Amino acid sequence: MSTNVRTFRGRVFGGRAAAVLVAVLALVTVGVVQPPSPAMASADGCVVTVDNPHYSGGAGGVIAKAHVTCMSKKTVSLDSWIGSGPLVGPHVTTYSATQTRVVDPAKKPSETFYIPVNSSGTAFQLPCDRSKYYSAWTKVTVGGQTDQAWSNRATATCP
Repeated sequence: MSTNVRTFRGRVFGGRAAAVLVAVLALVTVGVVQPPSPAMASADGCVVTVDNPHYSGGAGGVIAKAHVTCMSKKTVSLDSWIGSGPLVGPHVTTYSATQTRVVDPAKKPSETFYIPVNSSGTAFQLPCDRSKYYSAWTKVTVGGQTDQAWSNRATATCP
């Protein structure tokens, strides 16, 4: 087991996730950054982080990404949504998808899940609109445990 293990709000984080958690908490504590939305979730030894939605030239539109890191080989299911709307007020879900993959740290340190994703498992984009704020949300399920994480509402820099 990793010697770099941290506990936060009853959750255990190890390795890279522990280092990220310590860095974020340090920055929040000294006031360098404001506390973000719950962009991190954990379930059964896995941690998921959600990036803010952003314009992707490769996808040709607005996407978000969820990154999943596990301490051991696990089957991970992600239910994800992405939507848009005003800064204050409701956001309309534009796309949703469920993705299930095996995350094996012995082969790859983390897996990236695109939000939204099309049926072939590649990124599917939202049209970019500078007047909207975009948000992403995901529910992670591992070994019967679930947790949720979501991005901050963010504008996209459209081409």
